[in-house]
Amino acid sequence: MARQLSSIKGLLFTSTSNTEKTHGEIYDDIRALEGVVTLNTRTLDKDKIAIVVKVNPNPLGGKFTPDVHNQVIKNIESIKGVRKFRVNESPFIKPEKKTFSPVPQDPKSYDSTPQISQKQ
Repeated sequence: MARQLSSIKGLLFTSTSNTEKTHGEIYDDIRALEGVVTLNTRTLDKDKIAIVVKVNPNPLGGKFTPDVHNQVIKNIESIKGVRKFRVNESPFIKPEKKTFSPVPQDPKSYDSTPQISQKQ
Protein backbone atom coordinates (compact mmCIF):
# COMPACT_ATOMS: atom_id res chain seq x y z
CA MET A 1 0.00 0.00 0.00
CA ALA A 2 1.42 3.39 -1.02
CA ARG A 3 1.79 6.15 1.52
CA GLN A 4 -0.50 9.12 1.13
CA LEU A 5 1.65 12.16 1.86
CA SER A 6 0.17 15.59 2.37
CA SER A 7 2.00 18.88 1.88
CA ILE A 8 1.91 21.97 4.01
CA LYS A 9 3.49 25.02 2.37
CA GLY A 10 4.17 28.21 4.21
CA LEU A 11 6.52 30.82 5.59
CA LEU A 12 8.61 30.08 8.64
CA PHE A 13 9.59 33.10 10.72
CA THR A 14 12.53 32.46 13.03
CA SER A 15 14.47 34.37 15.66
CA THR A 16 17.91 32.84 15.52
CA SER A 17 19.52 35.98 16.94
CA ASN A 18 17.54 35.55 20.20
CA THR A 19 18.29 31.83 20.56
CA GLU A 20 21.35 29.69 20.35
CA LYS A 21 19.82 27.64 17.50
CA THR A 22 20.87 27.86 13.89
CA HIS A 23 18.49 27.37 10.97
CA GLY A 24 19.96 23.91 10.45
CA GLU A 25 19.09 22.92 14.02
CA ILE A 26 15.55 24.26 13.61
CA TYR A 27 15.19 22.22 10.38
CA ASP A 28 16.44 19.11 12.22
CA ASP A 29 13.82 19.67 14.93
CA ILE A 30 11.06 19.96 12.30
CA ARG A 31 12.24 16.79 10.55
CA ALA A 32 12.20 14.99 13.91
CA LEU A 33 8.49 15.73 14.46
CA GLU A 34 6.19 12.73 14.35
CA GLY A 35 4.71 12.30 10.87
CA VAL A 36 7.10 14.69 9.10
CA VAL A 37 8.76 12.85 6.21
CA THR A 38 10.60 15.56 4.28
CA LEU A 39 11.31 19.26 4.59
CA ASN A 40 12.26 21.52 1.69
CA THR A 41 13.45 25.05 2.46
CA ARG A 42 14.35 28.24 0.64
CA THR A 43 15.74 31.20 2.57
CA LEU A 44 14.02 34.46 1.63
CA ASP A 45 15.50 36.70 4.30
CA LYS A 46 17.63 36.33 7.42
CA ASP A 47 14.72 35.03 9.52
CA LYS A 48 12.10 34.29 6.82
CA ILE A 49 12.13 30.91 5.11
CA ALA A 50 9.72 29.36 2.61
CA ILE A 51 9.17 25.72 3.57
CA VAL A 52 7.30 22.69 2.28
CA VAL A 53 6.61 19.99 4.87
CA LYS A 54 5.53 16.54 3.64
CA VAL A 55 3.46 14.73 6.26
CA ASN A 56 2.68 11.02 6.52
CA PRO A 57 -0.57 10.89 8.54
CA ASN A 58 -0.21 7.21 9.54
CA PRO A 59 1.66 7.85 12.82
CA LEU A 60 -0.78 10.68 13.59
CA GLY A 61 -4.03 8.72 13.37
CA GLY A 62 -4.05 7.39 9.81
CA LYS A 63 -5.85 10.20 7.99
CA PHE A 64 -4.82 13.77 7.28
CA THR A 65 -7.64 15.56 9.08
CA PRO A 66 -7.91 19.21 10.16
CA ASP A 67 -6.87 18.08 13.67
CA VAL A 68 -3.70 16.43 12.35
CA HIS A 69 -3.03 19.51 10.19
CA ASN A 70 -3.35 21.83 13.19
CA GLN A 71 -1.24 19.51 15.36
CA VAL A 72 1.66 19.60 12.88
CA ILE A 73 1.48 23.41 12.69
CA LYS A 74 1.34 23.70 16.49
CA ASN A 75 4.32 21.34 16.85
CA ILE A 76 6.35 23.41 14.35
CA GLU A 77 5.49 26.66 16.15
CA SER A 78 6.50 25.17 19.52
CA ILE A 79 10.10 24.60 18.38
CA LYS A 80 12.57 26.92 20.07
CA GLY A 81 13.69 29.55 17.57
CA VAL A 82 10.44 29.53 15.58
CA ARG A 83 8.37 32.70 15.99
CA LYS A 84 5.55 31.86 13.58
CA PHE A 85 4.63 29.41 10.85
CA ARG A 86 2.18 30.99 8.42
CA VAL A 87 0.54 28.37 6.22
CA ASN A 88 -0.03 29.42 2.62
CA GLU A 89 -1.29 26.16 1.15
CA SER A 90 -2.38 22.77 2.45
CA PRO A 91 -5.23 20.32 1.81
CA PHE A 92 -7.36 22.46 4.16
CA ILE A 93 -6.16 25.91 3.09
CA LYS A 94 -6.27 26.68 -0.62
CA PRO A 95 -4.39 29.67 -2.02
CA GLU A 96 -6.59 32.55 -3.06
CA LYS A 97 -6.79 33.02 -6.78
CA LYS A 98 -6.31 36.62 -7.77
CA THR A 99 -8.92 37.66 -10.26
CA PHE A 100 -8.94 40.68 -12.49
CA SER A 101 -12.15 42.62 -12.62
CA PRO A 102 -12.11 45.58 -15.02
CA VAL A 103 -15.58 46.68 -13.87
CA PRO A 104 -15.97 48.15 -10.37
CA GLN A 105 -17.79 45.88 -7.92
CA ASP A 106 -20.52 48.49 -7.27
CA PRO A 107 -20.87 50.34 -10.55
CA LYS A 108 -22.84 53.55 -10.56
CA SER A 109 -25.88 53.63 -12.72
CA TYR A 110 -24.81 54.55 -16.21
CA ASP A 111 -28.40 55.20 -17.25
CA SER A 112 -28.90 58.29 -15.12
CA THR A 113 -27.76 61.67 -16.31
CA PRO A 114 -24.76 63.09 -14.52
CA GLN A 115 -25.50 65.78 -11.97
CA ILE A 116 -23.63 68.98 -12.62
CA SER A 117 -23.20 71.43 -9.80
CA GLN A 118 -24.15 74.97 -10.75
CA LYS A 119 -22.05 77.80 -9.43
CA GLN A 120 -24.00 80.87 -8.39
